[in-house]
Amino acid sequence: MLFILFTILLVVTGCEDKVKSHDEIQESSSQNHSIPIGSWKKLAPTYEQQLKELAKAVAKALEVPEVASYLKEEIGKKFDGDYEVLWKDVKDHPFVGKGNLRTIVANHLDNQSYSIEDIEQVPKLQIALPVGFEEWDGTTPIKVAYTPLTIDDTEIEVINAYDASGNQYELNAKIPPDFTLMAVSINERTDANGNVTYYAPNQDIYTGAEQSVPGDGDDEGGGGGGGGGGNSYHWQKLYEVRSRDYKEPFIKGDPEVRLKYIGFANGTAQVTNTHNLDTVFDTYWHWHIFLFGEWHYDHDWHDLDRNLFIRNASSYGDGIGMYWYEYDGGDDWTFSVNFGSSFSVNLTIKDGDDPMGHVLVPYNYSSQSRSEAFDTGDILFTMYHH
Repeated sequence: MLFILFTILLVVTGCEDKVKSHDEIQESSSQNHSIPIGSWKKLAPTYEQQLKELAKAVAKALEVPEVASYLKEEIGKKFDGDYEVLWKDVKDHPFVGKGNLRTIVANHLDNQSYSIEDIEQVPKLQIALPVGFEEWDGTTPIKVAYTPLTIDDTEIEVINAYDASGNQYELNAKIPPDFTLMAVSINERTDANGNVTYYAPNQDIYTGAEQSVPGDGDDEGGGGGGGGGGNSYHWQKLYEVRSRDYKEPFIKGDPEVRLKYIGFANGTAQVTNTHNLDTVFDTYWHWHIFLFGEWHYDHDWHDLDRNLFIRNASSYGDGIGMYWYEYDGGDDWTFSVNFGSSFSVNLTIKDGDDPMGHVLVPYNYSSQSRSEAFDTGDILFTMYHH
C-alpha cells in the first residue's frame, strides 16, 4: 500500500514539474507580429449561431443509439489525423426507419430561423470528439459543444455545451471536462473541397538518408562519395520539439503546428519550405491511476528525427530561418519577418493563424541537447546533422 501511495505521489510530482500554469505560458510566449482578422471572419457571427443550433440538434439526435454508434465509428477513423469527420461525409448515411442523419438532425432544430440548409453554409463543417473518445461507449447520449468564432482562439475562456434536453453548460475552455464531449466546428485540416492538406496517414513523407549532390567546396564532406567530384551533403534533422503554448482551446482538438524554414545565402532568402507537425502534439494529456487523475497541457518533449533539408552552402550558407505557427486558416496574408539584424523575408500564412515565434539557426550549428535547444518563446527544438 505504501508503495502504491509513493508511486502516485511520484507521478503527480513528475507531472507538475513538466507543466507551467496558463499565466506562465502566456508570459513566456513571443508573438513577433500581430495578425489582422481576415475577411472570412466577418461572417463569423452568423456561422457561430449556426454552429450553436447544430450543437443542440446533434445532442438530441444522439439519443438514437444507432446515430451515436455511427458517429463514433466514423470519427474514430481519424481521416485527417484527429478525432473528427466532415459533415458532408456522414450526413447522407441512412438509418432504418428513421431517414438519414441529415433528416434526423434537421428534425431536432428548434430555432425556426435556421434550417439545415442554412447550417450547411458553414464551410468545412465537421463533428468531432475532442474529449473522451476512448471512454465513450458510443451509445450513451453525451453533451455537444460548438467552437466560438467571434473571438480569437487565444482569448476563449468559456465553451458552451448542450445535452439532449436542451440544457446549456458553461465549460472552462482551458481545461477539458471529465466527461466525453462532442463538438461541431470548422475543420482546419482540409481545403475547400474537403481534401486533407499535409497529413498523410501511415506514411512517413520525411524519409531520406545521406546523399551526395553537386555543390561548392565550402561544405563539409563525409560519407560515401557520389562521383563527379561532388561533396557529400548531409541531411539536417529536426530532432526533438516541445511546445509551451498551442494557441487554441481543447475543443479544437490537437493543434496544427507548422514550420516554415528559410534558407539564407549571399545575404538573401534562397529557399522557403513548409513542414507540418499536425500529428505530433496533443493539446492536453491525462494521467490516471485508480481513482486519481488530472489533465495537463502537453509540454513534453517529442522525438521526431525528421529530415528537413540537405546541407548546402549555396542555399543555407548564411543560416536557416525557422518560423513556427499554429494553423487556423483564413485568407492568405503576406508579411515581413526579420531574423536578427541581417536577414528579412516575406512569408505568407493565413490571417487566422497564430504565430509561435521564430529564430535563426546558424549554418554551422552544433547538434544540441535539450538544455541547449533553440527557443522561439513558444517552441523549443533541437537539430542535428545526419
